[in-house]
Amino acid sequence: MTDRSDTILHLLDKEIHGTHITSVYTITAPYHRHNGYEIYLFLQGNIRYYIEDHCYDLRKGDMVLINKKEMHRAVCMEQHPYERISIYISEAYMSQLSSENTNLAACFNMRNQGENNVIRLSEEDSARFVKLAGRLILAEKKKNFGDDIMIRACAEQILILANQAYMDSNHVVNNIMPELIRNVMNYIEQNIPNEITLDNISERFYLDGTHISRLFKKHTGLTIRSYIVARRVACARELLGAGKSVTEAGALAGFNNYANFIRTFHRIEGIPPGQYAKEHGSPGTK
Repeated sequence: MTDRSDTILHLLDKEIHGTHITSVYTITAPYHRHNGYEIYLFLQGNIRYYIEDHCYDLRKGDMVLINKKEMHRAVCMEQHPYERISIYISEAYMSQLSSENTNLAACFNMRNQGENNVIRLSEEDSARFVKLAGRLILAEKKKNFGDDIMIRACAEQILILANQAYMDSNHVVNNIMPELIRNVMNYIEQNIPNEITLDNISERFYLDGTHISRLFKKHTGLTIRSYIVARRVACARELLGAGKSVTEAGALAGFNNYANFIRTFHRIEGIPPGQYAKEHGSPGTK
């Protein structure tokens, strides 16, 4: 998986991939998203986790569920060992793992974007998750006889655990994202088809643009302009998937220059919008 700290889209180049990492450094990666699903289990450290317009101080055993639409980042608050497990699953593999009666992607998709992402696992479920993830990661590395079946079996059990925990959870995690940042994000989202400038935002909230920019960068790791571009591309991607033409998708997502839309979409998504439409769009998309 590509995971450079300066990219907005981190591409999963495998059906499934697991990591169990302990590090001691301050993370400065900006908001980003994946082209698949991520299950993240926090094990130790002092982490502030951002998802869309929400921010949480995580505790040991917190599981975070992230779909391909949700921008997120983890920030270390101090130089302390930071341990976490991440399982990345492609859309195609998720479909293979699911059955006619059991949609294993439900906990990722059957909720509002950026809401109810954090589930506090019991000690028993957390220990079970760690054990299953360990087996999956080992099988992925060794590639011995039957390891593909072992990976699938572990993935299915992890996803069943995640969905059951999500359905049973009634724990409410406090959202500590500053109100101004939430409001700016909502303003951008509501005005995607329109021109959005820092001056517009400054006038809307009666605050100095430099102050807004500095605070926004502090919490997202992105400039306001970069964030706007990322949201426009995400909007265009959804429109293409819904069957809109490349021209329509670019215009409705707020790109007023066709060539710039093609170039920007390709840079962020890794493929031109026309190719994306052919691979993910409704029949007849051009």
